[in-house]
Amino acid sequence: MLRIEYCLVTEERAQALGLEHTQCREVMLAGCVVNQQEIADKTRQLANIIQEGHEVNIQTPFGTNIKLKLVGRKPIRSDSIISKEEASQGIVKFLPSGCVDSTPRTFY
Repeated sequence: MLRIEYCLVTEERAQALGLEHTQCREVMLAGCVVNQQEIADKTRQLANIIQEGHEVNIQTPFGTNIKLKLVGRKPIRSDSIISKEEASQGIVKFLPSGCVDSTPRTFY
């Protein structure tokens, strides 16, 4: 199933993102019409990096400092291109796309 998030743009969601409703609609629509194969290629590259088991250090100016190990996790790619295998598994993809999800193996 391909779910189109553009249809879910509301005043409240736009405000939460710090955008005007019209801006939010434009951004979401622009994300739906980009080269989806390019996005799929980039999500595949990122998923491979994550699956190899790198350490990640997330720092923000607000004092967040989290270190994660991602080894042994299979990332979930949201690239809007649905393979037969993914369809048989009931995987839902979204437009706009371009997301790689994973859970950490270890926090330290």
